[in-house]
Amino acid sequence: QFRPGTEQLSMFVGPHFIHTFQEGTPGDPFGIVRQRLKDNAGRIRKSGSDYLAYALIDAVIDSSEIRYVGAANEGEAVAIAAGARLGGRGAVVMFQNSGLGNAVNPLTSLTYPFRLPVLVITTWRGEPGGEHDEPQHEVMGEITPRLFELMRIPWERFPREPLALRSALARAIDFMERERLPYGLLLQQGAVESAATGKHRTKEREPAGKV
Repeated sequence: QFRPGTEQLSMFVGPHFIHTFQEGTPGDPFGIVRQRLKDNAGRIRKSGSDYLAYALIDAVIDSSEIRYVGAANEGEAVAIAAGARLGGRGAVVMFQNSGLGNAVNPLTSLTYPFRLPVLVITTWRGEPGGEHDEPQHEVMGEITPRLFELMRIPWERFPREPLALRSALARAIDFMERERLPYGLLLQQGAVESAATGKHRTKEREPAGKV
């Protein structure tokens, strides 16, 4: 049965502050950051709120409760998620809609016939009537919703309000449990808070093995 453990984490970032809200699974993925703040370790108290935001995001990614796996392309991401489902784990894939075409084959030839429910979160660059974007996203922006429908993947817009996210995830999980098929969330520009990049990076992980 598709019943992943979930925890809702919300973060509001301002020029000189961050508010975080946690609800769900017991545990504290932010614990390591709290300890760094208490110990006044490194530059975390000397840098701005954007640095702290990236430290918190990295803490979630590095949490032992979450397995983050990078992929070379979108199709590989879906294949990895399908493997996780075969292993009894819930799985989410995230990528730009410009790469949705790379995921068509595994979504239609792997997850659909073998009933492997995967949550697909993709951006909606080039959305008709949306904010101006680069010309190479125009066509894909127009066809992204239809592409989901052609693949028989129900979808909805990624919620703009944190409280609405719980309901959207509940609908997604209910469908995936019932139909054993993927579900899509389209992330429109401005739906989540943007932040400056390049201020914080996690330490590179050591290779898991040798070739």
